Amino acid sequence: MDDPSKIAFTLQDIRERLAKNKKHCVVIIHGLVCDLTNYVNEHPGGVDVLYRNNGKDVTSVFDALHSRSTRRSVQKWAIGHLVEPSLESDSTCSGLSTQQK
Repeated sequence: MDDPSKIAFTLQDIRERLAKNKKHCVVIIHGLVCDLTNYVNEHPGGVDVLYRNNGKDVTSVFDALHSRSTRRSVQKWAIGHLVEPSLESDSTCSGLSTQQK
């Protein structure tokens, strides 16, 4: 497998990848482009939340809602890194809340 740190993606690359296959699920976490396609059915938070945020930067929500061990495991899903600032920032994440009630 190629080293994700050496594979560069732009937001346009991610959009094109998602347009080619509607079943792909790709998010950006800490600048890493993560392909969650083979993980979506195992996600404890459900499939819908992943697909609603497909192609977006979910870094702050991911950090707020996941355990330390899960946050450390991001690298296993990484397929590359983002080479431009994410315009699809955390503020656009759908169906997620980090507020405690």
